Amino acid sequence: MSKYGHERLFLNENGENEEFSLHFDSTGSRRVCFKELPEKKAFFIARIGPHLTIQTG
Repeated sequence: MSKYGHERLFLNENGENEEFSLHFDSTGSRRVCFKELPEKKAFFIARIGPHLTIQTG
């Protein structure tokens, strides 16, 4: 897990902590963190909020 990986831990669809690394930009400065649920042909959205800390250099 990266230096800021703890910021990417969210509750998954089973109520357990899971790292969500997939994301996309939404309106404004919001990011949507998600994962694919192929067996359900769906996505699970873990978080919608401001950009998280990033590691530089």
